[in-house]
Amino acid sequence: YSNCKVTGSNSYDDLKGADVVIVTAGFAKAPGKSEKEWNRDDLLPLNNKIMIEIGGHIKNLCPNAFIIVVTNPVDVMVQLLFQHSGVPKNKIIGLGGVLDTSRLKYYLSQKLNVCPRDVNALIVGAHGNKMVLLKRYITVGGIPLQEFINNKKITDAEVEAIFDRTVNTALEIVNLIASPYVAPAAAIIEMAESYLKDIKKVLVCSTLLEGQYGHSDIFGGTPLVIGGTGVEQVIELQLNA
Repeated sequence: YSNCKVTGSNSYDDLKGADVVIVTAGFAKAPGKSEKEWNRDDLLPLNNKIMIEIGGHIKNLCPNAFIIVVTNPVDVMVQLLFQHSGVPKNKIIGLGGVLDTSRLKYYLSQKLNVCPRDVNALIVGAHGNKMVLLKRYITVGGIPLQEFINNKKITDAEVEAIFDRTVNTALEIVNLIASPYVAPAAAIIEMAESYLKDIKKVLVCSTLLEGQYGHSDIFGGTPLVIGGTGVEQVIELQLNA
């Protein structure tokens, strides 16, 4: 049993002094769009005002909180909230890669008939159809995925099909039950716990880039070390041409 106390509120005043703020507010799907037309980027004009409003309240009520942004399109929304909340760059991240890598690891584990926890994978870039899945960084029980391909346990075509499904999983869920929520919730908990307990997990999240991958002053997904002070390291991966 948990000794957590859960309360509801419709007042921003209850943010005062919060240690962690998880921002999920916003439209999940653009009005008038069918599920087949669903695209995270369509939500930008709908959700930007919401981020600006929330940013002002964070600045006034909990400027020292660790912020996790979930609202889509997440890489743009986390940048907006960063600009309007005034929080330090190491205290704000966006959900993305943690969720995407968990999906990729699950699909690979099902194909290879192994435990998902034995699969390690990394995804960089935007949370959406422009994410970059890096095959050479995937290992299964510490063994490079390429070894499984060489031993005909899985084919290159099957790996590409799994990559495609990972990119399109959110659309698949929207077509079935509307917005996904179970897997995102698990990913958010992992991110928050690493901060609150100073675990220093390496997690792929959207963070402010300062020269990584040739980009600056924008948010994008890359591996981070998340500990008790927030983002403690930003890890830049070496990419193939």
